[in-house]
Amino acid sequence: MILGNTYHLENRPGSSLLRHLGGLSTFVDWNRSSLTDSGGFQMVSLLDLADISEKGVSFQSPIDGEQMLLTPERSTRIQNRIGANVIMALDDVVSSVCLEAKRFEEATHRTLRWIDRCIAAHQRPSEQALFGIIQGGVDLRLRSTCIEEMNTRDAHLPGYAIGGLAGGEEKDAFCRVVAQCASKLPVNKPRYVMGVGYPLDLVVCSALGADLYDCVYPSRTARFGTALVPEVRLVIILIRARSLHSLYPGHPASEDGGYGRRLSSDR
Repeated sequence: MILGNTYHLENRPGSSLLRHLGGLSTFVDWNRSSLTDSGGFQMVSLLDLADISEKGVSFQSPIDGEQMLLTPERSTRIQNRIGANVIMALDDVVSSVCLEAKRFEEATHRTLRWIDRCIAAHQRPSEQALFGIIQGGVDLRLRSTCIEEMNTRDAHLPGYAIGGLAGGEEKDAFCRVVAQCASKLPVNKPRYVMGVGYPLDLVVCSALGADLYDCVYPSRTARFGTALVPEVRLVIILIRARSLHSLYPGHPASEDGGYGRRLSSDR
């Protein structure tokens, strides 16, 4: 599965163009599953450029300074146009190391109000799976409240995510939240821990009952010539290489220039 960032894809190249070109997977020549986030994480990563209210979140573009108001409805419809198999509900995300308890309380209940707006705005429920996101920081009471309320919307949600973690909180608090959420969410639906993680995190979260993860770690470290490669013993190892052929023997990289031709022909 490949993940696309809704906020950045809407800025460039734009969801309308992606829909015209056949959706995200066609655009990047990926013939497997895809997922888009809702833009909620940018409330943390671009906090200095964001203004959060009940209506939604307004971002100042780091590209040209223009304002973008991302509401639950707009986030959902942008993702409908991008066309990923899995789309995420817009949630109110707070850094896990925030010291304001009232902010976590506010964000948890706002996330629940916003999920109803996302469900109502979802135009392709038979084609795209909308996941609800559990918030509450490292407060187990708030997490329980969010889970209980999300479960009342279960008929509309093919999967769930555990959000608001992997932001610098203590590892034992992280594990308690993942364990609690994984045990209380429906066992017959995917449980997705967002923003995770390092190889050890994947093993630990899988043991706690999680199924799906995303993280910048593999692609970020790839920029510096490091790759994560599965071996026969299912051990994840780090290696350095000059050629893609040496990374995964028996699976040669494509050298036909297909991406360049595809992008050129669609201009």
